Amino acid sequence: IISDHSHTEVSNRLKTEFPSAKQIFSRKNKEGRDAYYIMAADLTGAFSNGKNYVFLETANEALVSNVTSMLNGWSNKNHEIVLVSTNKTDAFEGANVSNYHLASLKFHYPSINKSLNGDEQNSFVKSYKLKYGIEPNKFAARGFDLTLDVLLRLASEEDLYSASGNDVETHYTENKFRYSKKLNGGYYNEAIYIVKYTSDLTI
Repeated sequence: IISDHSHTEVSNRLKTEFPSAKQIFSRKNKEGRDAYYIMAADLTGAFSNGKNYVFLETANEALVSNVTSMLNGWSNKNHEIVLVSTNKTDAFEGANVSNYHLASLKFHYPSINKSLNGDEQNSFVKSYKLKYGIEPNKFAARGFDLTLDVLLRLASEEDLYSASGNDVETHYTENKFRYSKKLNGGYYNEAIYIVKYTSDLTI
C-alpha cells in the first residue's frame, strides 16, 4: 500500500483489510513536508513471487509518475504487479504519467460508469448516433440509463421505494444501479464497476 501523507487514513483502512500488506508512505523533505516520491529501497522485500496487488492512494501527479515508473521496473516474470487505487484522481491522467506504464500494470480502479464499447450493439447508441451524428457522451448515456432504470423500477412495483431495495441491481448502456437507504434519509446508488487498463490502452 503506497500513499502520500494526506491519504494516511485510506492507507490505514486498507491495512486493516490486508494485514500482511506492507505500508509505504512518500518521503518527506527537510522541512517535514511531503515530497511526493519513494525510493527503490522502500520497495525492497515488498513483493512475493507471483501476482502482487499494489494500492496507490494519492492525488499527486508526481507521486503517481514516480511510483508507476518504479513498479514497471520491478514487474518481471517472477513478480506480476497489478496497480489498484480506491480513488482514481486526475493525478493518474497527468501529462507526466505514462499510460503505457498504467496499461502494463493493468491499473484497476472503481468507476460509477464504464466506457461505451463501440463493438457492442446497443439500440440507444444507434438511435443517438443516427439522430445527432455522434456517439453519446457519458452525460447523455447516464441520463438515458437513469430514466430507463426509474421507469422499469416503477413498472415492476407499486412504488419507487419498494422497487429500490438494495437486493436489486440493474445495468444498462454505461451505468448500473443498486440503491441503499441511508439513516439520514434518501436513497443512494452504491453500484460501481471495477475497470482496468488493458495492454492495447483501452479501459
